[in-house]
Amino acid sequence: MGGGMIMERKIITSKRIGITLMLVFLIGLVVLTIYSRGYVQRQKPLVSITFPTTAALSWDYETRSTIEEAAPHFVSRGHNWTVEVHIPRFAYEMYMLDLLNIEAAGRRDDSYVREPLPFITRQIFDNGDYIYTFGYPDTDDDFPPFAGLGISVRLEYTGMEEFDFMIPPSAVHRNPFTDEPHIFTVHRRDGAWGFEYYVRQESVALFLPTFIDGMANVFPMTFFDEPPVVYWSDEDLYDGALVRLWD
Repeated sequence: MGGGMIMERKIITSKRIGITLMLVFLIGLVVLTIYSRGYVQRQKPLVSITFPTTAALSWDYETRSTIEEAAPHFVSRGHNWTVEVHIPRFAYEMYMLDLLNIEAAGRRDDSYVREPLPFITRQIFDNGDYIYTFGYPDTDDDFPPFAGLGISVRLEYTGMEEFDFMIPPSAVHRNPFTDEPHIFTVHRRDGAWGFEYYVRQESVALFLPTFIDGMANVFPMTFFDEPPVVYWSDEDLYDGALVRLWD
């Protein structure tokens, strides 16, 4: 009787040890799986993403000039005083090909009031610079203008253009051989560890205005439904590269 109880206790103890070892094995397997998955993830480039935004074109430019007596052909058009404004090409070339839809307002040096300046004519030079000529109103009899009076002129674009694919400039890359611009978009698919993320290289074109409020204006050369765009990566990317979105 005593020997049977001892044997039964040994069997129970063996079962407990077996169950314990099995639990330890399963826990170790889970820990190893989690660690392996984390290790594999950490080998992928870490990226930051954004979505394209919409922005409206805005442009303004402020410069100095003087009020002068109008030439006879301007007087015949009802302008006794004129203001000539020089606009260099570098002031607008990143925004538009041509200076259209421009309004001007001026504040003479002896006044705090900014007044609208009516457009008269413009001249473009071979280097892309412009000379705009505006009229200056002389309706104030108490403070009439005089030749050589300094004036600050502010020019503004008044169009209503909107652009739908604005992204951070850091998202735009260039082919080192062809200099063609491209971006990387992020996509998801089923993988060995569940969902995995990868990038596609998409060709784009840079349109004018090249920048609006610090964002790059690009146009996708192939159609896609605006997936997230990579604007930062801790490693160089290539078409099809697996990436991670968080640490």
